[in-house]
Amino acid sequence: MWNPAPDELMLKPHEVDVWKAALDVSRDRIARFVETLAQDERDRASRFHFEKGRENYVAARGILRELLGKYLGVAPDAVQLEYTSHGKPLLASAHASDLRFNLAHSSDMVLLAFVRAARIGIDVERCRPNFDGQRIADRFFTEAESSKLRAAHESERVRAFTRQWTRKESFIKAHGEGLSYPLNAFAVIEDDNGALRIAVNDAPVGASPWHIRDLDIGDDYAAAVTVESASPILRAFSWQSAG
Repeated sequence: MWNPAPDELMLKPHEVDVWKAALDVSRDRIARFVETLAQDERDRASRFHFEKGRENYVAARGILRELLGKYLGVAPDAVQLEYTSHGKPLLASAHASDLRFNLAHSSDMVLLAFVRAARIGIDVERCRPNFDGQRIADRFFTEAESSKLRAAHESERVRAFTRQWTRKESFIKAHGEGLSYPLNAFAVIEDDNGALRIAVNDAPVGASPWHIRDLDIGDDYAAAVTVESASPILRAFSWQSAG
């Protein structure tokens, strides 16, 4: 599923590019990434108490800026970002671009998604052994989702919860309203063929089409991407550090 990076990044309408990258990059690479960050990003990086968290943040933002620069045809430090009232980053209006993006990271993994003229959200979580996801599902998921998780075999329950969590989080991030959109206000339903759909109050969501898909990034993680498009073409790439 994950292909080497192409020589040139060209994103056509209805195409969705998803990138995965390891955040464990060299100190030299971290230093170069810092030079590309905006002042507010450097300030946020400085507030991390632990060095690992700070380096992961810098690497994730550095990779984002590198990829945005390639899509836009500008240097990474020339990328200007703005933020919605819910904290979601987006390109500044000065770029006059319809490119939309989202990113998420967990542990040493970051995923980034790009699309044109559509809302998009992506989420990734590491599966934590012995994690009591059922308690969270009972409180925050729909009744049907909670019941389905309870019916899963105990050995599969952690992964089943994490997979459903990332699906729902990717939709909330795409929707753009943050935590003001409750997790139990909608359900992600998987049919017998493994296809996913989103339902609100047991009815398909809104007039705008949404497409949601699981992403395979290994047994230790679960991930999903949601895009406001009826039939997107998904392209998956692996980002590799230049050193």
